Amino acid sequence: MICAITMVKNEAGIIGYNLCHLIASGVDLILVADNGSTDGTQDVVNRVAKASGNAVRLIDYPTSGYYQSMVVTDLYRRAVDLGAEWVVPFDADELVVSMGGTLRGAIGLLPADRPVAVKLYDHLPTNRDAEAGNANPFLRWHHRRSQASQLRKVIVPNLGPGLEITQGNHGARLGGLDLIPFESDLIEIRHFRFYGGFESYASGAIERLEAYERTDLPESMGAHWREYGRIAREQGIHALANHLREKFFIDLDESGQVNIRMGARADMVYDPAPYVRCPMLEDAVAIS
Repeated sequence: MICAITMVKNEAGIIGYNLCHLIASGVDLILVADNGSTDGTQDVVNRVAKASGNAVRLIDYPTSGYYQSMVVTDLYRRAVDLGAEWVVPFDADELVVSMGGTLRGAIGLLPADRPVAVKLYDHLPTNRDAEAGNANPFLRWHHRRSQASQLRKVIVPNLGPGLEITQGNHGARLGGLDLIPFESDLIEIRHFRFYGGFESYASGAIERLEAYERTDLPESMGAHWREYGRIAREQGIHALANHLREKFFIDLDESGQVNIRMGARADMVYDPAPYVRCPMLEDAVAIS
């Protein structure tokens, strides 16, 4: 059994699309820990659960500080107790995809004696996104950075209940020791962190900063949220949104090429994410 696990808060605009993709990709069960959403996220998850024959289970999991590692590790152990052979941690804005064949088939080719590290690529918004005519950001944003993030993400086989998944799903420990992962190109993660717009992203920055401040985690963990939260706190949400727009918005010329003269990043490539659709399921939960 393949089980995907995630911790979410206020991700109603994207979580349904991701759940449908995972189910269509061959994932058997998805455990969703909701951390106090107020935007309808729980309703979306419940609709997918009902339409999918309970392939999704929602767990009410409020926490004060942002102890994501603790929550995801608990979800991993629940998945193992339910019989999972593989566990796939993901964030709501992270699309886990196979680079050939199905995700289920790709997982079946991986070694089952250690964590597996996979590359993460950031997709960014452009001035041409509206032309795609689709509310689903996984289908709408076609450009990604050419280089993968320096930090990898892990998926893990069942290595027993003592396994710990580290903060951000970047690694795994067993018996207090970091496990050396197997590096694989069979699976990638496509990241769509600005899917709701820069204002929406900026509006959550102070809350996320405060959630980190309520922990005893080192400053290096959640570094970008801490940085952005401080900008929003000191200069305002609109100032942060403008900062993010200047840094991450991509301007394309009429031919669809990156307009470097406009100050956009030059390290972008056209590479739509291989999103797996399930129209019947999407229609059932009214997210298409």
